[in-house]
Amino acid sequence: MSSVFNLRPPRCQLVKYLCFSKINLEVNDDLDNVLTAQELNVFLKSAEQENITNYTMLMLLAYSGIRKGEAMALRWKNINFEQSTLTIEATRDIHGYRTPKTRRSFRTVPIDALLIKQLAAYQKWCVETKFAYGMKLDKMNDFIFISFQDGQPVAGNITFYSFKRVFDRLKKQGVDIKPISAHGLRHTHATLLINQGIPVQTIADRLGNTPDMILNIYSHSFKEFEMKAVSAFSESLTSGANVGAN
Repeated sequence: MSSVFNLRPPRCQLVKYLCFSKINLEVNDDLDNVLTAQELNVFLKSAEQENITNYTMLMLLAYSGIRKGEAMALRWKNINFEQSTLTIEATRDIHGYRTPKTRRSFRTVPIDALLIKQLAAYQKWCVETKFAYGMKLDKMNDFIFISFQDGQPVAGNITFYSFKRVFDRLKKQGVDIKPISAHGLRHTHATLLINQGIPVQTIADRLGNTPDMILNIYSHSFKEFEMKAVSAFSESLTSGANVGAN
């Protein structure tokens, strides 16, 4: 087992994603394990006070919706800065580096320009950090996320402690946001896309799920979206009637 993962994550990271075996389906987490768009902005603003590795990891999870294990497995060759995409071809956790279990997990997804900018700045930091420790960054094969303490790939508990610090910081500031897990950023990403009316197939492709899984996991969000659709239809008729009366 790689020395990168000598630390055992406390109680399965104390998050809800997920200690199970012999099945590949994601389990529907607690429906509270999600942030609103406003809460996500507050969360990421507070996360800026983390070191650059932690912040870049949290921003990546929020902006892409990928799994934490997929983020841990990313190498620099998986980021296409010119086309603004990232490619998922592996996962990495306490059990090591390996290919994903499902075919749909292999995917290339577009990412936001802000995330690309952050990754570019982070890559520059990685070059400088590894140089300080007598190493050279391999821009093809090196894992993206490294420690400021030794320039080596980070341990799997990076997000657990980052989340704890961020929410502790917000609590001290009197900001009332219910803590979520790292997997909650994936749920948040999916929920925000649903609320924007993004097609199920597109969301499924982005998250590496099947459309049926998306419909099942986020059924509550789709019900809320259906109610918005009903209201929007009624409002359009009312607006049309007012225009016709003029």
